[in-house]
Amino acid sequence: MPQKPQSALKVPKPLKPLAKMLKGRGFRLAVPFDDIREPGYIGTFIEGQEIIVDDGTCLKPFVTLKKRTVALGDTTKGSKFNLKGFLGIFGGLLGINFDFQGAKNVTIRFPKRFVPSQFITTLDIVEDLTKVSPACRKALEDPDNFLIVQTLQTNSFEYTVDTKKNLTVDAKAQINEAVKGVSDFNATVKFESTRKYSIVIQGKTVTVAYKRISIPTLLD
Repeated sequence: MPQKPQSALKVPKPLKPLAKMLKGRGFRLAVPFDDIREPGYIGTFIEGQEIIVDDGTCLKPFVTLKKRTVALGDTTKGSKFNLKGFLGIFGGLLGINFDFQGAKNVTIRFPKRFVPSQFITTLDIVEDLTKVSPACRKALEDPDNFLIVQTLQTNSFEYTVDTKKNLTVDAKAQINEAVKGVSDFNATVKFESTRKYSIVIQGKTVTVAYKRISIPTLLD
């Protein structure tokens, strides 16, 4: 029986050059970026939305994660979004309670190169299918689901915001206050001009791309 095609989230136009580079190395861009996807994660797509089927619990007791380096191109380039497009995809600045009123566009840049995670081999997965619970095996063998076997991660983001009007003293104070209120990671702000400022976020590791497989294709 032919396998059903797996859907994918549409890559935003500003991120297509990065997605193309990653695709050449077997990785798919993870949009939005988050700290949930890891090797062993099982997901599916319902009405264009990625849904978590399993967070890695199913395979964790059985598989052995392995490590190797991956040669990547320049992953530090920036991608510019209009404000509406940025908020529609990312929602904000990784949890910072921030007012974007007056912003014209937002550029995302990755100051550091992506770091590859440990990975799961396909042979390991096939061998372990007999050990997992019936519910986990059903999830793994569903052709609509996919399994992540490796990710690319970063813990450093830089957001550059261009504003429509000159930043007032009060506006700058509000931006500084929002950044100071962050406790889960380090965030710093730099005012580059009267209409441009950057926020650098470090210390929160997120997945920006991943390799995925469909288990039924391994069993054919």
